[in-house]
Amino acid sequence: MAARLRKCPPRFDAKTFSPAVGEKVEVQAKTQDSEPYSWWLATIRTARQDLYMINYASFGEEHNEILEKNHIRPLNTNPPLTGDDLSRKEIPLPNDLLDQIHRDPSAFKIDDYQTLSTAGATAITFDPARRALVCC
Repeated sequence: MAARLRKCPPRFDAKTFSPAVGEKVEVQAKTQDSEPYSWWLATIRTARQDLYMINYASFGEEHNEILEKNHIRPLNTNPPLTGDDLSRKEIPLPNDLLDQIHRDPSAFKIDDYQTLSTAGATAITFDPARRALVCC
């Protein structure tokens, strides 16, 4: 599984992003309702306004789907991560920021892939025992 992990894709402007027929893209979907969304390799088959018929690379034609543009992003061309790519960095937080986090922990959830990409991280979490952000 680790061989399939990649860094976040570069930022793109969702307003001007307009995938073309035949273009390889990644689409946000889930294989079952009980599973979380994941990004899947797909090809644009047809496009009309902001609706796109896609064909998943891993599945047959019977799984083609029509998706809105907000579920599609450009192909992530970053190579798979290696052990050398993985590191851990702790960022101690000042007391005033720690107080804010304790009052409203949900305000500091960082899971937006563009934010992570900008930070050069795969994940950013808060470790209350160490009183620090942990970037991986």
